[in-house]
Amino acid sequence: MTLRRAPPACPAPPAHLHEPLVTPETVAAAPELAILALLDHALDVTRLALLAAQPSLVGEPPPWRVTAELRAATRVLRAALALERAADAYRRTVLAALRDEPSDDTDVPF
Repeated sequence: MTLRRAPPACPAPPAHLHEPLVTPETVAAAPELAILALLDHALDVTRLALLAAQPSLVGEPPPWRVTAELRAATRVLRAALALERAADAYRRTVLAALRDEPSDDTDVPF
């Protein structure tokens, strides 16, 4: 059995999908992180469903197997990857801003 390499259209899920970034504290401070978590999940399920429906997405299909549906699925996966990257960059920016904000618990010298 030979292992086939996945094409760029169906990369591994980003590492953030397995990090617990959504907590009551983070959602209270930045509610958009909850929506980004839902988006991550939706994109992951989309990727899995398309790979199940179009197994030819994995590996290099022979030309006779390249259908309009396969090309459309490839475009969706590429767009999903771009959206994942943009959402991840936004998430990192928001989390960095949260880390940089002073806490209300700090003593302010007068």
